[in-house]
Amino acid sequence: PATHPHLLQPNEVTPLITSTELKARRAKFAAQLPPNSVAFVIGNQVQKSCHDLFFPFQQNANTFYLSGFLEPNAVLVFDKRDKTEFEFSMLVPPRDPARELWDGPRSGTDMARKFFGADKAFSKVPELCRHLSLTPDTNIYISTDTTFTSFFPELRQEIGFPNNKRFYSVEGILQNLRVFKSPAEIKLMQHAADIASRAFDKTISGFRDVPPTEHAVHSLLEFHCKSQGATALSFTPVVAQGTNATTLHYIANTQKLQEGNLLLIDAGAYYWGYCSDITRTYPISSKFSVAQKILYQIVLEVNQRCIRMCELLPDFPVSLDSLHTASARMIAQSLVDIGVLKDISQYMRFYPHSIGHFLGMDLHDTHLIDSSRNLEPNMCITIEPGIYIPDSDDIPKEFRGIGIRVEDDVVIQPEGALPLVLSSAAKTVEAIENLVDSRGRVR
Repeated sequence: PATHPHLLQPNEVTPLITSTELKARRAKFAAQLPPNSVAFVIGNQVQKSCHDLFFPFQQNANTFYLSGFLEPNAVLVFDKRDKTEFEFSMLVPPRDPARELWDGPRSGTDMARKFFGADKAFSKVPELCRHLSLTPDTNIYISTDTTFTSFFPELRQEIGFPNNKRFYSVEGILQNLRVFKSPAEIKLMQHAADIASRAFDKTISGFRDVPPTEHAVHSLLEFHCKSQGATALSFTPVVAQGTNATTLHYIANTQKLQEGNLLLIDAGAYYWGYCSDITRTYPISSKFSVAQKILYQIVLEVNQRCIRMCELLPDFPVSLDSLHTASARMIAQSLVDIGVLKDISQYMRFYPHSIGHFLGMDLHDTHLIDSSRNLEPNMCITIEPGIYIPDSDDIPKEFRGIGIRVEDDVVIQPEGALPLVLSSAAKTVEAIENLVDSRGRVR
């Protein structure tokens, strides 16, 4: 707060996330560890793009979740000696004026204690190991999803673990905590969705002012996200015109926009550790053709019906799997009705992905949570049905080469309440055509 008063309020470690909330998260995590355990939650390290340049740093989600610490090469250590008590330590790079001249200021061990809440802080692995209550019988928990790969071999060498020592992963414990969003997390995710939603609408109403290419649309969308405060995009966006939209993870974004085609945009804003993930499909020529509108209305209706199905009702559990089954049934029957699909069991040719995924600090968040698990309040998921028609002779000509997806971010509410839809970018046919028609045709 002292150095970034425009971002942080008193007691906040990162925007909207207080030291009190972080301390409670650490306590919940430690409570899941058995006595005589030491857990190492390992952060990320900077990744090189070539011999002396680096990609932008992004912290490991588990490390961010438990500490708010945004510097590389950090390790959070939980030393639990009995059923209730634990000590929280941090291993962080030391203050180094020579390196800080090049890379920027470091927090160091003093700030790890004073600002980030560590009971103890160290800058070298041997110092840390001498402090820990390790015995041959200690349960060792480690991160497996990290880029800081040099830490564990150094730790193992320092402590001298036997070759047959069993290690446990922290991932399952932490993902079962992270899957439930706190009120502050939901506010952050709402902000990320608001940024992206406004960026979508601004991009599609203003794309006539940039060169008519996927790359230019990508750039305009990124500008509108970052100019509103997004720290990054959630992922490399899909900006796919025409048949490119039938490739699910198309990210080349190099083609010229063509009149008469559709433009599928799948993107999101990353805001202080939390992702949004939205997909919309637009007619480049301002209006949907008859065939495009038929397919679009099918996908939109499935999107809307699946969102309504996220309402929790007594004796009617809902999961990502059950939502997907319903979406596949609706899409398959609709494709049969319009003559695109003959055998309803072959729907995956046109709808090959799931209805959605968990969303949060990672785009495909808490990936270890099974899609068959019943949804519960404060879980956040995406709802993203799609239809992808290949340019194939066995398909009615008017439908060939069309790809459409409509995706929204949804927070599950308590029983009897409709889900909270975070994303608000225009998605009805009328609203989309009004946006696209606001500036004339592609040059």
